[in-house]
Amino acid sequence: MSIGHWTPWPSTDVATLRTMWADGTSAEIIAATLHVSRNAVIGKVHRLNLPGRQTVTRTPRRPPRERTVTLRPRTPERIHPGNLRGKREGRKHDPGLPIRTPPRADAKVKRSLKLTILEITETTCKWPSAEDHPPYTYCGHETFEGLPYCAAHCRVAYQSGSSQDARRRQAAKEATWAARQ
Repeated sequence: MSIGHWTPWPSTDVATLRTMWADGTSAEIIAATLHVSRNAVIGKVHRLNLPGRQTVTRTPRRPPRERTVTLRPRTPERIHPGNLRGKREGRKHDPGLPIRTPPRADAKVKRSLKLTILEITETTCKWPSAEDHPPYTYCGHETFEGLPYCAAHCRVAYQSGSSQDARRRQAAKEATWAARQ
């Protein structure tokens, strides 16, 4: 199966290509003269083993300028919800910012109150219910310390990478054992 249609170059076009190339005419102008694409001209030049062109020396780039970074103080609205303690490892906590304690490990997911989009507020959990058809509903329980979810859904939404990796390894191990039996 061939792609496209191939026609041989007429000897007159090859002769024109050779002379124009030797004169230093650009591939774009040769292509316009011969009514072919620029890529066709470059391909034919390579197949004819015509000598290459000298590359134009470019002016050296100037080094990038140094950037100054201004650090802004962290404000409570800039604390990322995934950073439940409000500080990063290796940094001291700013006493002006609230410390968020993570939700209890034994926080259980309560039965959804099934609030609609019109019924949820800033203080209600916005975790979507399991239905995948309208009307869509949300958990609706009280949110955890200014986050968009209740304590139980925060445990699901904000997991550290190590606990996610551990769960994946455990699931893979269980799947391997199940396949062996």
